[in-house]
Amino acid sequence: MKEKIKKLLHLIAMCVALAAVVFFAIFHAMTALDTQYGTLLMIGYGLMFIWATCRVVVLLKEYKGED
Repeated sequence: MKEKIKKLLHLIAMCVALAAVVFFAIFHAMTALDTQYGTLLMIGYGLMFIWATCRVVVLLKEYKGED
């Protein structure tokens, strides 16, 4: 049971991280996209979004797969 709680907390933390990446990407797109490194930062946000989404999917599968 303790392992299941750890996995649930990890899943919740990654969901919060995914939401933060989306929030900061939107905030950046509205304010600083036209700066010198704006496009590079948006590419970074895109990569972080892909990584966080994959991590959430894997953690969700691990959580649901455990009995």
